[in-house]
This record gives sequence, structure tokens and C-alpha cells, in this order.
Amino acid sequence: MSEQAAAPGLPRMRPALHILTLGVDDLSRALAFYRDGLGLSAPELKEGDDHVALSLQGNLSLVLYPRAELARATRQPESVKGPPAAILSHAVATREEVDAILQRARSAGGTVPVPASEQPWGYFGYFQDPDGHTWEVLWHPELATGA
Repeated sequence: MSEQAAAPGLPRMRPALHILTLGVDDLSRALAFYRDGLGLSAPELKEGDDHVALSLQGNLSLVLYPRAELARATRQPESVKGPPAAILSHAVATREEVDAILQRARSAGGTVPVPASEQPWGYFGYFQDPDGHTWEVLWHPELATGA
């Protein structure tokens, strides 16, 4: 939206992301993948919990929410798995970390549809969690210092 097209007097959206919610088929399985398999910090799932929030860096949370409940909450039809609508990217400090995280994801029950490979800009590979969400794990020299 251009400067001229912005509604006068209305606040602008800040360029920040605070919560990333993923629809999952089985909340317990998804929690086990991310917490136990990948080592993310998360609380135990309690009786009656309809979602779980995992702490990421800074002020960012990854929320796992049952796919059917997410469809109801957003008044959308329950999605059918297909090609990824989004890719979640995770930058690491070394090439070796790319390989280690892809292996850890595979060991935790995920798949690695694109094994790590050298690229002109760095090194990367993809893994998918048990619900089909695609993650890119990458090493890029310009991002490595902040990873």
C-alpha cells in the first residue's frame, strides 16, 4: 500500500512477528516432535489444552493448534495437505549445524525432502514436520553472525 493509499489517521502495522501458529493433526505428536525431537522449550500438555506455545527467540512464540480447531477459529475450510503455502527458515552459524538439525528432524519423525547441499550463496536443506510444515535450515555467511 502506498503512502497516499494508506488510510489517514489509522495506525500502521509494525514490521514485527510475535506468534507463528501452525495447524497440526495431532497436538501430542506435534509437541513431541518440536520439544522432544528438536529440543525446543515447551510446557507439558495438560488435560483440556487446545494448543501449546513454544518459546522461540526474543518475543516470538510458535503455537501448535489442532488443524480442525484452527479452521473453525478462522472460519475457513479445513485445509488439505499439499505444496507448502509457506516455508519457515532457520539460519544457523555453520554448515555442520544444517546437517545436524536435518538429522535430528529425521530422527524425531520428520522427513527430509531436500537434503543439504552447497549453493552459490551458502548451504541449506529442507525438513518437514509430521504435519507437513516445511522448514528450511540454512547457513549463509551474511546471516551466520546473527544465527
